Amino acid sequence: CRKFNNVMSVPHAVQLFRRECFEAIGGYIPLPYGGPDWVAEVTARMKGWEVHAFPDLIVYHHKVGTAVRGVIKDGFRQGRMDYSVGSRLLFEIIKCLRRAKRKPYVLASLVRMSGFICELCKRKKRLVSREFVKFLRKEQTERIKSLFHIKQKPMN
Repeated sequence: CRKFNNVMSVPHAVQLFRRECFEAIGGYIPLPYGGPDWVAEVTARMKGWEVHAFPDLIVYHHKVGTAVRGVIKDGFRQGRMDYSVGSRLLFEIIKCLRRAKRKPYVLASLVRMSGFICELCKRKKRLVSREFVKFLRKEQTERIKSLFHIKQKPMN
């Protein structure tokens, strides 16, 4: 797992799928701001597949990253990506605040949030289905509740 990922999040470079799962999710979809790995793993969970990372696995990803592309350019793109796949505003705020606590990530977090807000203000069309957005936001709401130890009220 990367620093900020949880065991339900598997980065693109090391994603492996069973053939049936990959076919069921429709493979990777092209997205202008990136995130096909994120969409693939959420879609897999949405369709009932188990997604799991192996934090002890050491992987060297030889890819041009933020350091080469630039913190501002890449952070803004990531914020646009987060919006384009339907991420919840509150989740983005919490995510960026948590990441900003670590010194090298302060600027990146602010820029990422500004990319998200920019797309939100433009009311850009989401690049995924409403079903996907609903599922993603439900997962994000559960993660927010777990951060604050909020228990679900039983239904009568």
